[in-house]
Amino acid sequence: MILSAQCQVCKGNAISLDLKVKGFDIWRCADCGLRIVNPQPSPRELQTWYASFFASGIEGQAYAQQEEQHLEFARRSSRFLARRLEHGRLLDIGCAHGHFMHEMQLAGWDSIGIELDEGAADVARKRFGVEVSVGEAEQLLKTMGGFDLVTMWANIEHLRDPVSVITQSFSVLRKGGKIVISTGRLGGVLESVIRGYSMWYDPPQHLWYFTQKAMRILLEAAGFTEIEFHVSLCGHLYDSIWEVCRILKHSTLLVPHVLTYSSDKRNLKAAVGTEMIVLGSKPAGRQDGSR
Repeated sequence: MILSAQCQVCKGNAISLDLKVKGFDIWRCADCGLRIVNPQPSPRELQTWYASFFASGIEGQAYAQQEEQHLEFARRSSRFLARRLEHGRLLDIGCAHGHFMHEMQLAGWDSIGIELDEGAADVARKRFGVEVSVGEAEQLLKTMGGFDLVTMWANIEHLRDPVSVITQSFSVLRKGGKIVISTGRLGGVLESVIRGYSMWYDPPQHLWYFTQKAMRILLEAAGFTEIEFHVSLCGHLYDSIWEVCRILKHSTLLVPHVLTYSSDKRNLKAAVGTEMIVLGSKPAGRQDGSR
């Protein structure tokens, strides 16, 4: 599918070819910094790819064999939210094998998931007894509602139409509800130096690449307020090691930039961070999410 020449997020017209990764063209918006794979794979091509991914996983290791990594992520993510939110009804978009949903259930949440791959959804149902709907979020969200929290852990970059999903996520939330998104972060010094070598540039599974500016525009256009950004090098220890190994050959270029920011921990994180967790709120006066 070929996208229009207009930026899907900020509607700017300054779109041009920027990178080629794994044979895929990646275009960049000069206004908000969004990068996107264009043309994009078809829904059938993506379903075929994900079926293979869950079977073979990263570097030939099946997704199910990375059990400890998934459990650690689910526990850490649930603790992150427990410090900020009360119990309620959760929708996890891109729930995979259901580890996060299970941890949230243990913490008192009513958890429902959306997953594109039928095999992954079946694992989640059988192992944790969770409710999972199979299909594209763009379509499934139209029949849902009444949630207090929508989560998208390393998922928005996979979607064919994240603009529609974010808009519909706003609609399915109750007033005062929250959205939590984790994804790659463009725009830092580190990313600008290594460019297409970051682990986030991984088509066809990753199709969208956000700057903080693009993410804020996307969320605010949907109606979200109180937007927060939490920046890190990368979310998992495994991924952080992988990211560091990828960038070592660029270290001589990075050192001057890092030294500039090293006196301030906060600035240093902003300079080198390649991942972000983003939180947004649905205003308490907006009640169109209850169905």
